[in-house]
Amino acid sequence: ERKEFDSYAAELARGLAGPDAPTYADYTFAQSVTFEVLSVVGPLVSLRESGGGDTPGAAHPSGYDVLRTRDVLRKDATPSLLDFYSEKELVAAFKADPFVRKFGHPEKGFARAASLKDLVAALDPEWARENSEEPDGDCGFEVSYSTWMVEQFYFHHLDKGRAAVRIALAPGNEWCNRLGGRTELGLLLPIPEALRDHLLKAQSGEAGFLAAGRQAAGSPSYSHSWEVDIRSLVPKR
Repeated sequence: ERKEFDSYAAELARGLAGPDAPTYADYTFAQSVTFEVLSVVGPLVSLRESGGGDTPGAAHPSGYDVLRTRDVLRKDATPSLLDFYSEKELVAAFKADPFVRKFGHPEKGFARAASLKDLVAALDPEWARENSEEPDGDCGFEVSYSTWMVEQFYFHHLDKGRAAVRIALAPGNEWCNRLGGRTELGLLLPIPEALRDHLLKAQSGEAGFLAAGRQAAGSPSYSHSWEVDIRSLVPKR
């Protein structure tokens, strides 16, 4: 993150050294980043990365919020709920969720959707807004569904032999992204056999932790910020 910040700051400074150098009301370039570890289940580490900043000449400050899950034993792997559940199980869980059902366009095949691809095609935010009583401009329906949402997950707690899994949905537009960030779904799914021992140990705190016990685990997180006046980086003639 720091290398990217320094590289872009230097690029902005080089622009000030040119013959048609831009002028800014504020020459401060600032960025921040926060990593919050949400759950650790066996080799699976789920974390939320958020941050933002202000760039000279930008119309408004930027912001972002993403959920990442990593398998520390498989460096280049992208863990997915499809590693532990069948597509049929996941589609059924999505279709049963009250929030998701608000987006299910009947004429686009919501009821008969049997694959994630078909399900996503049948989820229509515009149709959901038109059929709701929410006021115009409300961000409640500004979410973006995609087949890769099954890669944006973490484990929250165990409940009567089932695993409570949270899935992050990206905002549907930049305004809602800056206003509230991602929407999270909560699904109750069977405990996958491949993770049963890890989940039980995480639930008890013996090894790792679930999001519901994050505070007891010390709420692990890391934050940093950087700020520079890009005029101070302009190459000397």
